[in-house]
Amino acid sequence: MNSVHAIVLAAGKSARFGLYFNKLLISLCGTPLITHTTQLLLSLNIATTIVIGHLKEQVSAAITAHNPQATFAVQEEALGTGHALMCSKEFWDTDHILVLNGDMPLITADLIMQLIALHTATDTAVSFVTAYPDTLDHAYGRVIVDGESTRIVEAKDFTGNLTQQYPINAGIYIFKRTFLEQYAEELKPNNAQKQLYITDLIGIASTQRLGVNTFLYDYATVHGVNTLAEFTVATQIMRERIAKHWLAAGVLIEDPATTWIDVAVNIGAGTRIAAGVHLLGTTTIGIQSVVWPYSVIENCILHDMVTVYSHSVLKNSTVHAHTSVGPFAHIQQDKKITIPSSLASSVYQL
Repeated sequence: MNSVHAIVLAAGKSARFGLYFNKLLISLCGTPLITHTTQLLLSLNIATTIVIGHLKEQVSAAITAHNPQATFAVQEEALGTGHALMCSKEFWDTDHILVLNGDMPLITADLIMQLIALHTATDTAVSFVTAYPDTLDHAYGRVIVDGESTRIVEAKDFTGNLTQQYPINAGIYIFKRTFLEQYAEELKPNNAQKQLYITDLIGIASTQRLGVNTFLYDYATVHGVNTLAEFTVATQIMRERIAKHWLAAGVLIEDPATTWIDVAVNIGAGTRIAAGVHLLGTTTIGIQSVVWPYSVIENCILHDMVTVYSHSVLKNSTVHAHTSVGPFAHIQQDKKITIPSSLASSVYQL
């Protein structure tokens, strides 16, 4: 998409995640959390620059492993989201600049494409995503609309009625490049945190009557991951999405609530996955296979009509067609499993 360049903000320290975790690097369904966003942008053919800071070498390495086309800008000092955006200025090379946070693994192509379509169809300085949160007790900036005025008030600066329902700022924006070039340097640290906020650009665009679009979307899709509790919620939603995808593709997942399937896994139609199974990494399973309960299969290739009996553990191995493994098999090296199965012809039919 030649008219849009994406800037992903990923320089933070993940303070609310605790001492031992960097939220952008923690694995979510088999891939680092940050890469869910960068892979989505890659799939949409949107050139992407990631603003990095804390643990910048590790974050850039994780992203490059999945998206070698990504470019990087460095925020050496944490002076706020507005400052992070300014650190990427040399990459503002298209008519429109899409800006989003790196801790939003649940956003979808539908959301991004609808936002871009709304923005490019109107002569406005900025368009941004809003949502209604599940609770009034949240740390999101509130979107305040008063007549023709639109502004965002960060949670720590909000002094209004906390019992009133306001739409929240999701942290996904698309700006005209010319607007950013003219006004981004006018940001001031006039807030409780003494930082430069991207959100103040909404107020500037509104005050200057340059046009502001809001795009209301589903909160479950746009809420970020700021705490370990929010990470578990995001994981559950992602697991449900993955299960629905494979069910629609003709894979029988007996108990999605206890089944774990990573995002890079592939499963052939007519395959049956029993309760408690974990399919991890880059595992590929052919058609009409059966994986019995509580087996763990990681980075394996299972060809067509394979049976893996219960409580088996397979890692980095290949199982050829019409073969059975287990129960209680434990294979963790590069093995080529070709034991003929007398049960291969009686694989469950769906």
